[in-house]
Amino acid sequence: MERLITDPIHLPCPDMAGCVNPDPNLTKNSLDMVAKLKAKFAPSFPKKRKTTIPSRFNQACSRDEVKALGHDVEGSEA
Repeated sequence: MERLITDPIHLPCPDMAGCVNPDPNLTKNSLDMVAKLKAKFAPSFPKKRKTTIPSRFNQACSRDEVKALGHDVEGSEA
């Protein structure tokens, strides 16, 4: 079954013909260049900070509190 494309913006561009039959050598060269650029410029960009969750959101609820909120509790005794 062929996909029906209703919006022409989702059709592939004519200049993307190289995506039909990619050259493995060019792909390898591109990956090598990306790795080289990452090694060169990565130190100049700041590292992403780890997201911290405020301690007020790290409270543990008892099974009864969870049930009172209307949530299903797995492994609960009936």
